[in-house]
Amino acid sequence: MKVAFVGAEEFEIRGLLARGWAARAAGPGFRAARQAGEHLIREQKPDALASVGICGALAPDLALGEIVVDETAAPRCDRPHRRGAVVSIDRVIATAEEKQRLAALGLVVEMESRAVAELAREHGLRFFCVKAVSDTAAEDLPLDFNRYRAADGRFEKRRIAWTAVARPLTLLPALMRLNRHSQFAARRLGEFLADCRFE
Repeated sequence: MKVAFVGAEEFEIRGLLARGWAARAAGPGFRAARQAGEHLIREQKPDALASVGICGALAPDLALGEIVVDETAAPRCDRPHRRGAVVSIDRVIATAEEKQRLAALGLVVEMESRAVAELAREHGLRFFCVKAVSDTAAEDLPLDFNRYRAADGRFEKRRIAWTAVARPLTLLPALMRLNRHSQFAARRLGEFLADCRFE
């Protein structure tokens, strides 16, 4: 089965690209995920689309880097992982309080899989969803990143950087820590996907 992988940011799919797999990241959110998926369908003619990337934990027992596979869209893999509902919302869930309110709906929350699933259904393709935890249920993100999204949904990284520079003792270290956690989660995701069987 030929699978094409949709991520949000380039670092999420770096390991897939290094293996020569069909993958594309066009930015966070539904609109960008759909654009990436449409490009992959045109260029790669896949049998399946997979939504992959980092996510925020909703379940309090999920640890940083832990893998969550959507219960309705799971590849086979012997590596440790959790199966359950992945909640997909077209905005950043930035606080532990927001996560707690969503916890009854699933294990994790992210911003792309619903759009990728809808696109796969429209084209009669299989769909898979695999995510890695980059922030736990008890964590607040250092910023409300929704305030730093452009009209196309992408994060305005220059504005984020300037905001961090203005608060170098508090915000800058928190953003650096989030980046480390996100990179770690992406590496764990790549390792997991390398051992998956998509059937």
